[in-house]
Amino acid sequence: MKTILLGVALLVLSIDTASVVTRDKTRPAPCLQTCTGYSDKGQLKAYGGGNAYIDVNMNYCGFVTAPVVTTSLRAKYWHWAIVGATSIYNLTENSFRVYLLDRNNDTAFKTCLDAGCYVQFIAVGYSC
Repeated sequence: MKTILLGVALLVLSIDTASVVTRDKTRPAPCLQTCTGYSDKGQLKAYGGGNAYIDVNMNYCGFVTAPVVTTSLRAKYWHWAIVGATSIYNLTENSFRVYLLDRNNDTAFKTCLDAGCYVQFIAVGYSC
């Protein structure tokens, strides 16, 4: 066992005693995996007026069921004014969609196009 002090956080590493606790008791723990990524450039599409959506491909992750996904919106600027990036639609083992709305007006598509918006994600799911 190795103990590391990181500022005010204590990290205890123990490779030989690591365990994974999940609610799904039908799959063995080694099947649980984490996959990270981001939406491809050019995936931003106009939707309903000036709003937008982004389809995110996770096909390379190899999930066999829909994973648990956490997202964030990245851009050069103005992404703080955009909402919706954490609301996931049409989640499958291979992809999901987020709809983006501008907090102040219907210009999310233009704002995101200009600022280079993309979605980053962390997904945890089963590969077997």
